[in-house]
Amino acid sequence: MATKTFQEFFSDNLSEFGWSLDSADIPDWTTYNDAIVRIGQWWDSVDSQSRDVFRGADFSQGLHEQGFFSTFPGLYSLFAGNPMGTFDKTINDIIACGRRAHFQVDEQIEEVSNVAEVVG
Repeated sequence: MATKTFQEFFSDNLSEFGWSLDSADIPDWTTYNDAIVRIGQWWDSVDSQSRDVFRGADFSQGLHEQGFFSTFPGLYSLFAGNPMGTFDKTINDIIACGRRAHFQVDEQIEEVSNVAEVVG
């Protein structure tokens, strides 16, 4: 059984939400996580009333222009148009896909060796 990478799991998980992003366009876990945390920190820095006003706005172009997608350009396509209806729902679903992929890598069952070959 071949093991899958974080990128492959992440791509699969995104497709379950209707997104299409090739695994080759997804960076490693650390790079992805750093990018998504940076975006989340920006969103969390916006006061509550402003978040309520901005929630439905598409910030993908502005985030792109400010360099938020520089290490993971594929995030632009995931955020563009707030496909989940609002910014916070979109980022939460992206985070869910990434976290799930991260855990899926560790949960893979390793191939069991053939005992007969080992003992002879």
